[in-house]
Amino acid sequence: MLFRSNLPIVTSPGYEADDVLGTLATQGKAAGYRVKILTGDRDLFQLVSKDLSGNSISILYMSTMYGRGFKGGGTEEYGREQVIAKLGIPPEQVVDYKALCGDTSDNIPGVRGIGPKTAVQLLTEYGSLDGLYQALGDLKPALRSKLESQREEAYLSQHLSKIVVNVPLSRSLSELQLQGFASGVAMEAFERLELREFNRNLEALQLTL
Repeated sequence: MLFRSNLPIVTSPGYEADDVLGTLATQGKAAGYRVKILTGDRDLFQLVSKDLSGNSISILYMSTMYGRGFKGGGTEEYGREQVIAKLGIPPEQVVDYKALCGDTSDNIPGVRGIGPKTAVQLLTEYGSLDGLYQALGDLKPALRSKLESQREEAYLSQHLSKIVVNVPLSRSLSELQLQGFASGVAMEAFERLELREFNRNLEALQLTL
């Protein structure tokens, strides 16, 4: 469907917004686009591929939690190396990282007693959650006990952390070309929602389309 301001909205029953984003990003990458997802959610780091070069099929990310505005102020772009520098692990280990240390903001329990630093150390040595559980006998008794007693929580957290990238969507990429929007309608909506900072930047965004 189309929002009244002519902005396309993509949803799929039973799936979260991250899953829709992940599916569209994956489709865009496969189609040869250089994809950028503007977000402050580190869950999406798991989708990052390749680097910040001009490769047309790489997926690029920007975090927006450090500032405001539509012109990139306060944002930082993440490719593979930037994710490693930020978290200590590559994108393909983000799901297992959260399976171990959890994420309270997303109600992901993880394994109690294992924090980010330990999670990074374990994944660096054993590669994955499966690899870690296959090597339980090599661990110190206290750590082994935590992992053994919370195996179900760890794998549940892994499942909750993984973004689905094959969501059935009713709209194709060709239908989602952004060609401007009804500024007045958007400004009215933002004012009603008290998103006045958005209104101050709205015309600048319109000019970039």
